[in-house]
Amino acid sequence: MTVWIEVGAEFVIVKNWERGRSLYLRQLVRELDPQGSMNLDAGTWRKDLEKLVYQGNLTRREKRIIDKDHRARRVVYYEPTPKLITSYQKL
Repeated sequence: MTVWIEVGAEFVIVKNWERGRSLYLRQLVRELDPQGSMNLDAGTWRKDLEKLVYQGNLTRREKRIIDKDHRARRVVYYEPTPKLITSYQKL
């Protein structure tokens, strides 16, 4: 299951990056599992994404945002590294 998350996350992050978008965890979960059928918690997703950060395929960028309810919160955006982008351009 975690290999599927890693490969799918890399693909979705690179494709969104090419369109000029960065994704944070909740957006990434919605992209990969729109119906919520996998029933995985955010901790599992975060652990797998942090593994990709450690491997050098993704970078983390923390940002403070204001949501539509006017509450401030910090989100972590995951962005591809040049290494990951070039590996997907070769495909």
